[in-house]
Amino acid sequence: PRRGWVLREVRPDIYHVDEEPNNLSTAHALRLGRQLGTKNIFVHWQNIYRQYPPPFNVVEQLSYAWSDYAIAGNQEAKDILTRKGFTRPISVIPHAIDPDLYSARPAEPSEGPFHIGYAGRIIAAKGLTVLLQAATALKGDWRLSFLGEGELQGRLEREARELGVSDRVVFRPPVRASAVPDFIKELRVLVLPSLTTPDWKEQFGRVLIEAMACQVPVIGSDSGEIPNVIGDAGLVVSEGNAEHLRWALQKMMDEHDLRARLAARGRERALTNFSYAKLAQDTYQVYQELMCLRETGNM
Repeated sequence: PRRGWVLREVRPDIYHVDEEPNNLSTAHALRLGRQLGTKNIFVHWQNIYRQYPPPFNVVEQLSYAWSDYAIAGNQEAKDILTRKGFTRPISVIPHAIDPDLYSARPAEPSEGPFHIGYAGRIIAAKGLTVLLQAATALKGDWRLSFLGEGELQGRLEREARELGVSDRVVFRPPVRASAVPDFIKELRVLVLPSLTTPDWKEQFGRVLIEAMACQVPVIGSDSGEIPNVIGDAGLVVSEGNAEHLRWALQKMMDEHDLRARLAARGRERALTNFSYAKLAQDTYQVYQELMCLRETGNM
């Protein structure tokens, strides 16, 4: 009720609902916007095609009908909207980072073992057992650090003991977001080896752009949006393939020049495509298009 009162008082030109279209609250909000004559936008990240049961399929179609524009968080989400019958304009606007917080480190660490890292939820879908297996097969001195928490940690600790590498594997508890760059800058390479499941695949992989912005080279699997995020600024391997990941890690470990090139490309790609300034610019462009359509009476 309060949201409706505020909208009726403010009478906005554009109503941006940052929620999925199959959510009942999204449909309620968009319906109110339509009643007030606003131009409506919703946001869609779901990158697995799903046919929802009633009433969610009806809610989804109503959200489409009451919207003038959609923002998709990744390319597959855009394709799914089109496949499901959304005929209005769609822009892909992904996550972004603050390049001042995730600043470029002056140089990679020059001493100690080759430090491999992961940051995020410690769960099976992130492919962390594959990462452990790949690291164990490396030639040379290495260390593997996991930053985060989750139900898979106990299993990873047991596997590390069974593989005889528990002295090389470190688990760190979660830290504040502002402290994540400090962890990333300790690394020689950051890895996101996500696995696609029937119910989930990587929608973006925010930690990748965080590492890229810090000039830390990255390796990711080919799950979901990861290859589009990395582009030519890192190495992409087949998901679930420990040997392919071992090869990529060994290549990173052995080739300093490769790490330096990918680190520089990563920072440039993060600034060009994934900064807050880029997100604001792209969102502003969407708003401009909507205002033009409002003035011409289209849509």
